Amino acid sequence: MGERWDTAVAAAAEEPPADLRAAVEEELIALWNDLGEALQRAAGRCWSAECDGLVVRIVMLSRLTTVTSWPWIPAPLLASGIYQGILKTADIAFTPPPSCPLPVRQARRRLVRLGEPDVQDEVPEPQLSTPPLAQCTMNTSRMMAG
Repeated sequence: MGERWDTAVAAAAEEPPADLRAAVEEELIALWNDLGEALQRAAGRCWSAECDGLVVRIVMLSRLTTVTSWPWIPAPLLASGIYQGILKTADIAFTPPPSCPLPVRQARRRLVRLGEPDVQDEVPEPQLSTPPLAQCTMNTSRMMAG
């Protein structure tokens, strides 16, 4: 009888990354997706210790290699400015999306329905003067009041 992890170990051997840099780039894509999922799980709190842990790993690996380009980032992280805000705060150079792609517009419509302020067609620059947690708290209290 095999171990629970045998299938995963076999899958890792099927198409291994070409080198360490490629492995880190794949891991960064996975971490950004994990951050998007962690934010969904944090729903009412808007930010969690899990999100903090993922951002630490994203920033450390991005500084060692290169930034994950925006097409690989979940649309809600682009629409909310979280992707841009994290990289700006960490002083990591990145190229923002040239225009608002369809998945980002769809994510923004979902955010607007949830009580977020309406946004333009351009990906917004994050408001770094207000911490993300404070923004989240303000938006959550406004949603509950309405």
